Amino acid sequence: MLLYPFILIAIMKNPQNIRNLKSAVQRLAAFTLIELLVVIAIIGILAGILIPAVGKVRESSNSATCVSNLRQITAVSLMYANENGGRLPSQGKQPDDDSSTFWFQKIAPMLGGYAGMDAAAAEREIEVYRCPSALAQHAPGDNPNNSLIKTYCINTLLNAAGSYDDSTGARVFPGMPVMKAINPAKTVIYMDGHLAIPSMPYWHRETGRGRLMSSVGNNFVHSGTSINVAYLDGHVGNVTADEVPEEDTLFWNPLALQ
Repeated sequence: MLLYPFILIAIMKNPQNIRNLKSAVQRLAAFTLIELLVVIAIIGILAGILIPAVGKVRESSNSATCVSNLRQITAVSLMYANENGGRLPSQGKQPDDDSSTFWFQKIAPMLGGYAGMDAAAAEREIEVYRCPSALAQHAPGDNPNNSLIKTYCINTLLNAAGSYDDSTGARVFPGMPVMKAINPAKTVIYMDGHLAIPSMPYWHRETGRGRLMSSVGNNFVHSGTSINVAYLDGHVGNVTADEVPEEDTLFWNPLALQ
C-alpha cells in the first residue's frame, strides 16, 4: 500500500512506464511449460496421498457403523432371551411349533419391525442388519422381494446348541440357554456374514469357520482382511482371517472347555 504513491509518481513522470509495467505484469501472469508440468506433478502427488487416506477414513466410518449395528442386534437378542425363558433367538423348527422363523425375524419387533414380520421384509426394512462395508463391496442380489441382503450371520454352532429330534424325526432348535454358555465373553453370537456364491451376492443366515474361510477375499469385508464379531456378553471385536479360531474352541462352541 505504501508503494502506490511512488508508482503513480513514476508513471506521471514518464508514460513509457505504463507500457513497462503492463509488460511486467503479463510476464508474471504467464506460465511456462515447465512450471505447468511441475504444478500438474504436484497435484498428482497430492492426489496419490489423499485418495488412500479418504478411503481409510470411509472404511473406518463404515466399520464403526458395523460395530454399532452388531451391538444393537446382540443387546436386543439378550433382551429376547430374558423374555423367553433365557433362550436366545434361533432359526429352524421350534418346540411344539411347525414354524421355522429366522433369528432376525424374532428380534425384528425390538428393532423397529413388527411381530410376524416375514424374512424378506425384515432384511429389507431393518437397516441395522446391513454392514455398509459389505454393501460397498457387494451390491444386494436380485432375489425376489429384495431378500437375502442382510449381511450378518448367527454362529451356526450357537444356533444348533441344544437342538434335538422330535417324535416325528424333525430337528428342533429351541435356542441356546444363555446361562449354559461357559464363557460368554469368548463365544461369538453374530458376525459379518459370508456370501452364498461370490457371483450372486446373497448372505447366508448362519455361518461357521469353514464357510467364512472358503472365500476370504469376499467374506472379510473390512479392508479385505477382517470381520467384526459380537460376543455373548455384548461386546464387539474384530478378527482377521489369520485369527479366526478352530471350530472346537469357545469362539464357536459355547460348551467348549477352552
